[in-house]
Parts: sequence; C-alpha cells; structure tokens
Amino acid sequence: MCLTLKTYDTHNAFSTSTGEFTAPQSGYYRVTLSLCISMPATASTYDVQILKNTSSISILKISIPQIANYWLNTYILDEIIYLDSNDTVKIQTKKSGANNATVTGGSQFTHLLINLIK
Repeated sequence: MCLTLKTYDTHNAFSTSTGEFTAPQSGYYRVTLSLCISMPATASTYDVQILKNTSSISILKISIPQIANYWLNTYILDEIIYLDSNDTVKIQTKKSGANNATVTGGSQFTHLLINLIK
C-alpha cells in the first residue's frame, strides 16, 4: 500500500513514491494508521502490517463476514516504536480470499501519522 499524498512533513521524511517513512533521528515514534476500506459483499480477510525495515512489528487482522451490500468501515492501527536514525516504516496490506478491497483515499478517510514523541 503506497500513500501518495502528504500534507505535513517537516523533515521530508516520507516518500510518496515508495510509501516509506525514514526516521530523521533516533527516538520513539508514534505510528497511527487510519484505514478506510470499501468492501465487496463477500467474506474476506485482510492483514494490515506496520513494517520496520521490512520486518513486521504490528498486524491488524480484519475479518469481514459475508454481507448483502457494499459498506465502508474504518480501522485504526496505533503503535509506539523505537527507530534508529534512517530506519524505515512502511504499511503493507495482504489479502486472503478472492475479493479486492478498495482503500478510500483522502485525508479524512485514510491517513498515516508518524510523530517523534521522545
């Protein structure tokens, strides 16, 4: 999953071409993903992961039962992680089952916040 719009980035640490955040300095960072998904009307399972230097450090499992109509739902993944300078953070989604989920764009629906807290 590659987020392609950034609205505020004081250190130019987020790349919209790769979807990666590169820590400008060592410290504890709060990583918050708000993900809005439009699902088809068939049961599906999705894993949403926060990757630190390509290793998964947090997984949100989304299991959607079969329903009659399309629907929209928002999921939150929130972690505090330690990053060394130049460590990277990226969001990855994996799907099992036969259906695609559409990530609904726009900062009011889907966004990633990464803040240095200490």
